Amino acid sequence: QQTFVCSREGRREDRGLTSETRKREPKKETRCDCKAKFRVHVDLHCQWSITEFTDLHSHELLEDSLCSMLPAHRRMTVADILLIENFRKVGIRPPPILGAFANSSGGYDKIGWWRKDLYNHVA
Repeated sequence: QQTFVCSREGRREDRGLTSETRKREPKKETRCDCKAKFRVHVDLHCQWSITEFTDLHSHELLEDSLCSMLPAHRRMTVADILLIENFRKVGIRPPPILGAFANSSGGYDKIGWWRKDLYNHVA
């Protein structure tokens, strides 16, 4: 069986550091003891079944308009990659390429990937 929990499950481990012994400011607390989880069980015949499901988040969820920018959701399609490679073959640099994608999709927030992803692909 496998248990999947929310990324904000639990609390940060207390390592005994106080403000007097720290040299830097502590990082922002991201855990809030969220109880959302589900458990998947696989039987002997390789059949999956959900044995436990809890959808009670103790924090605000991300807005739908921002979900496409999560690392797991950012994807360059095959068509995007082919178009980028064609732009690069004729000598167009990454900033105008990004502008062209933003112009055709209706804005930088609607492209589905970031400038960093473009530069990673070009490199």
